[in-house]
Amino acid sequence: KQFHASWMIQFASLTARAWKVISRDPVLTKARFAQTLIVGVVVGLIFLDLDLQEFRDVSGGIFFLVLNQCISVLFAVLQTFPSETPLFLREYGAGTYRIDAYFMAKSLTDLPLQVTFPTIFVLITYFMFGLPAEFVRFAKFWLSIFLASNSSLSMGYMVSALSNSTAVALSIGPVVMLPLLLFGGFFL
Repeated sequence: KQFHASWMIQFASLTARAWKVISRDPVLTKARFAQTLIVGVVVGLIFLDLDLQEFRDVSGGIFFLVLNQCISVLFAVLQTFPSETPLFLREYGAGTYRIDAYFMAKSLTDLPLQVTFPTIFVLITYFMFGLPAEFVRFAKFWLSIFLASNSSLSMGYMVSALSNSTAVALSIGPVVMLPLLLFGGFFL
């Protein structure tokens, strides 16, 4: 396909538009922040000062953290992304921009939130779990949660792109995600 603008101009325009969409709905960001704080504290209280000698306690708690982050990110994407599909299809069909420019712009604008919320969640829960206050262990724990969360984000994009409505995406998403989460739990 021929496009009227270069890839960089498409990317810059799509990134600016995505930032505007995010900034138009600060209530959603504030709600997600509050959700992260509340769920982090509640989960931290549930697993407060785990018996680190008991492997089942620690692995079960960590699996619950990963599951919580993956499901919350998945549902956030499934509730918002399908509504963008008709606009994307119309603009892509008109030759306005390339798919990769759209995907990269969307990913870039989601990145700050996908770093911030898992970081807040990990800062709350890691120390409430009573895990060792060692930087390397903390960094590995954060990286695990971050990667799981962003994998869930990508899965949400895929399911949303394959669905023709939000309702369909919400019904298919957990079914697709569940085997991955259960299989991933074996590696904790």
